[in-house]
Amino acid sequence: MLVKMKKYFTFLVTGLFVACLSGNDTMRLKLPYQKESREYYRRLKKTDVVWQKGMDAMIRAAQGDEDFQTRLERVLKIRAATGELGRSLPPKPWKKEEDVFVGCADDLLLAMFADEAQRRAAAPGSREQSLRYLLDLLYGIPWNHLQWTEGTRKRIEKEIRKILEQKSK
Repeated sequence: MLVKMKKYFTFLVTGLFVACLSGNDTMRLKLPYQKESREYYRRLKKTDVVWQKGMDAMIRAAQGDEDFQTRLERVLKIRAATGELGRSLPPKPWKKEEDVFVGCADDLLLAMFADEAQRRAAAPGSREQSLRYLLDLLYGIPWNHLQWTEGTRKRIEKEIRKILEQKSK
């Protein structure tokens, strides 16, 4: 069963990875976004390949050419698929691999929202509309995603507001 799931996941991630490569790949995100997340990215290198490939696929999807909502949805699908497969691995009590992955994944989401807020703040138009759009997307993310917490949402919301308010002054 585990081998079958790994094959399915490899197929899924490879397909998403190839789809991400088909564009110009012009989007570049600052990762880690938060200094506190550096340790998560460092520790990710020592986790099972499932977590590593999942995070790589998420980063590639986040850096695609599509509009923000499409990239966000793709990243969340990869996150969910990685979580399902990762939880089916034999437990490694000496490592909290899922926690490491979640730390990186949350940092990536923060980077994505911050980058989009900066892009929208630099463009002409209503900052209030941009704020409403980004917050609607943020609060529309289902709770069933791997360890998604209200604290993570609040951190992202605070960053969006900070960026859009800075640019309006």
